Amino acid sequence: MQRIIIHLLVSLATFLIGTVMTAPWSAERHKAPSSSSYTRSAEQQEILSIERRYLDAHVERDRAALDSILADDFAIMYRYGRVGDKAERLALVENPDFTFVSVDTDDVDVTVDGQNAVVSGRAVVRGRYGDREFLSRPYRFTRRYEKRQGRWQIVSVQFYRYR
Repeated sequence: MQRIIIHLLVSLATFLIGTVMTAPWSAERHKAPSSSSYTRSAEQQEILSIERRYLDAHVERDRAALDSILADDFAIMYRYGRVGDKAERLALVENPDFTFVSVDTDDVDVTVDGQNAVVSGRAVVRGRYGDREFLSRPYRFTRRYEKRQGRWQIVSVQFYRYR
């Protein structure tokens, strides 16, 4: 039992660090690249809509939405080499002790190349674990999408320290 509790706490901490480093919170907060003439394609806008649903699923504890957005072979790479999977991410959303309050993003960029897309940006997460609130340091994230059976799914996420 103690081993399960330790594993859960380590998973939660890792997820928190990862989420802090990956979460573009709302499309309204996404900033386009510096060019004032930059407009996003329909596919880029579709990806940003999925990004918003992905983040909303965390805040709203919507396991079903998250389950459909993440590919079955989803992997999340944390800063120190640890790798998580879809089951771990879904378990975090269901954990009553852990709450996402907000995820603010900026400097978000979307690149689409055929059936693949990459979203990168900077984020800060505000949340609660038990009765303690936290605010992450700013971090950078890269999320990789693939279009599978006609719909975009998140295949992997990687977090980086923001400098």
